Amino acid sequence: MNMQGLGFRLYRFCLTIWMVILSAKAFPEKRCLVWCCRVRLNSWVIERSNGQIAENRVSTFSHRNVKQVAICQKFPPCKGSDNRRSFNMFSPELSDADFRRFSKLVYDKCGICLGGGKKELVRARLNKRLRETGIDNFKDYYRFLTKQDNGRELVKMVDAISTNVTSFFRQQTHFDFLRETVFPSVKESQNRIGSRRLLFWSAGCSTGQEPYSLAISFLEYFGRRNSHDLRILATDVSTNVLEQAQRGVYPAVCLKGIPQTILRKYFQRGYGSQSAKYRIKESVKKLIVFKWLNLMEPFSFRHAFDLILCRNVMIYFDKNTRERLVGKFYNCLVDGGYLIVGGSESLAGSDHRFKYIRPSIYQK
Repeated sequence: MNMQGLGFRLYRFCLTIWMVILSAKAFPEKRCLVWCCRVRLNSWVIERSNGQIAENRVSTFSHRNVKQVAICQKFPPCKGSDNRRSFNMFSPELSDADFRRFSKLVYDKCGICLGGGKKELVRARLNKRLRETGIDNFKDYYRFLTKQDNGRELVKMVDAISTNVTSFFRQQTHFDFLRETVFPSVKESQNRIGSRRLLFWSAGCSTGQEPYSLAISFLEYFGRRNSHDLRILATDVSTNVLEQAQRGVYPAVCLKGIPQTILRKYFQRGYGSQSAKYRIKESVKKLIVFKWLNLMEPFSFRHAFDLILCRNVMIYFDKNTRERLVGKFYNCLVDGGYLIVGGSESLAGSDHRFKYIRPSIYQK
């Protein structure tokens, strides 16, 4: 009976080895995984043979014991395989020192504060950049960003770290204020001294819902015949979200709560496989110019703005950065122009020259 059991185990072991070899031939890009299977089998053999080499056992369930460099040298990717697919099975650790370096870099470049509670989020998001660049640890990636990069990877790194959450007509009270106060004032001024072009700025526009909501609100109040009187500048530090914003295509789930009359007037539904998506109509898109802009850099606008929306952006900045930015916004507005910040943001306790109108709304 014991001999039969031993024979069955030996048969199962040989069959597993044969399957591993076949897998390595059939899927060369997964050799790292195959190698781990071999290591696990070797560990099983040592265990069964009661050998004295316990220190050589390797568990595939504890990645700290597996040397990634050894794996890739032992089984390098085959010619023609995708390096990104066979790169590092396991995520490298982000040390406290490396986290502090990245936090300072992001703060210096973008003004975004990354507290200690963001360490795991930063590690997870930067892992994607490591895979894309083929760099296998955070120390080398930081060195690449600061010594060798031409600026493109830095933008992609900021894209990865930035949080971009928005929706159409977010914080409806702000759009009510435009309709009830700002637009009537503009209309009265135009009737009195003549028409002039209005300039709005959506600072931190994310995927575009905010500037499109601004444009739709304007068209609803003034009508399409006055659309030439408005230009909206929409900026963000993330190139990814700007590309999405410029496309102006959104899944139907993003449009929940928008009245059907607004949908029919300003959105075009897709056909066939795209029937669950909507595209912003050209009558809205033509009012908006999308640009990449870092709010930490000096502004060089030729004309002052009538309205600036910078909502749910400054919550990521420290007090000094917020005060500097608010001062720059003040200098960019016409007399009587408005600054609208996020509902959870406030200029209270900050040094500024704005007049308080109502929560999150200020006037020059």
